[in-house]
Amino acid sequence: MPRYLDSTAGTQLVTLGAWLDEPLKSGLSAYRMQMGYADKAAMQHLCARLVAKPADLVRIAIGGNHASLTPEAALAACSAVQTGVTGGGLAVGSYANALFHPKTIHVLRRDGSSAAYVGYAHFTLAGHGRNVESGLVLDTKDGDPSSLLSEIASAIDAWFRTHRYRLIESSVSRPRE
Repeated sequence: MPRYLDSTAGTQLVTLGAWLDEPLKSGLSAYRMQMGYADKAAMQHLCARLVAKPADLVRIAIGGNHASLTPEAALAACSAVQTGVTGGGLAVGSYANALFHPKTIHVLRRDGSSAAYVGYAHFTLAGHGRNVESGLVLDTKDGDPSSLLSEIASAIDAWFRTHRYRLIESSVSRPRE
């Protein structure tokens, strides 16, 4: 069953940051994200977690409308993507008539289970715990349909398959250590 995260509950346990920390500490096979806004500090935190426990695949699609993506945040995102053992990519979405504004994270754990966050929080330190935010968490460990979680992963992966939307991609790969 989906779990509702609502930071108005007054505890850090119901924030995007708290939810994300668990799988990052345990280690992942894949980390996928599409976010309208990201800041340097949150990206650096993600990168540190991924350096400590590298994922095989790291794909990040972030928004670049109206100077929403600072050079510092973009560099931190590149660093996070480069932690991927077998590959990854960074896509920046920017439109003349709309904002790139999704807020979705999908993780694939080493045991084959997967989880996703779909909500309102931006990928910023404020969005991870200080702001009042809400969202839903789906997890195959909780009985949520793997088909729905696969659909979320596939939607993020589409940014790296279709040139129609992709503006920038930096694919990287490095040998397994």
